[in-house]
Amino acid sequence: MIYSKRIGVDMDGVVRNLYHPLVQVFKREHPKIKIDSIEDWTDYRIWNHFKNKGKPVDEGWFKSLWFGRHVEEIYFRNSFTYPWACEVLKKQQSKGHKIIFITAQPNNVCMGWTMYFISKWVIPFDEIHFTRYDSKYKVDCDVYIEDSPYQIEVLRDNGCRPWVYDQPWNRNCKPAFRVNSWLEIDKELNRRFQ
Repeated sequence: MIYSKRIGVDMDGVVRNLYHPLVQVFKREHPKIKIDSIEDWTDYRIWNHFKNKGKPVDEGWFKSLWFGRHVEEIYFRNSFTYPWACEVLKKQQSKGHKIIFITAQPNNVCMGWTMYFISKWVIPFDEIHFTRYDSKYKVDCDVYIEDSPYQIEVLRDNGCRPWVYDQPWNRNCKPAFRVNSWLEIDKELNRRFQ
């Protein structure tokens, strides 16, 4: 098969919704912690939206629970895909485009659960790159679909024009192009790459 375009896709916040499971875990395990509604998460440093006695929780403590004890539940068991992600990726792959996952996972355990997640949801892909947090741009793609404000900035600084997958935490980004859903991504890929 001849691939016409390389579509670079971030995993978390674009394909996989692990933020709702993350909130569920914290509500169950730490009911006294106040959690801002996900729709109000304007700061990508997520721990700042989890408050103990009115102050953001400690970053290290937060990450040890997220990436440690509850990683299977958050990254695999209770996470789910955003609407239409699998269908659009399958459709675009069938048109000859190459689906490239580019994801910065915090550790090997998260990488493993990410692979299980892809298998569980039968998400089509041609390549997967687990990169350092600041090096996604090194994976050559025609399109990069990303939600992280930091990643968007790094991609732009390195000559890429990322499509911003709309999330509350990236609304202050000034993207070259913003997409609000996977159906919109499908429409735009069809328009640009027919």
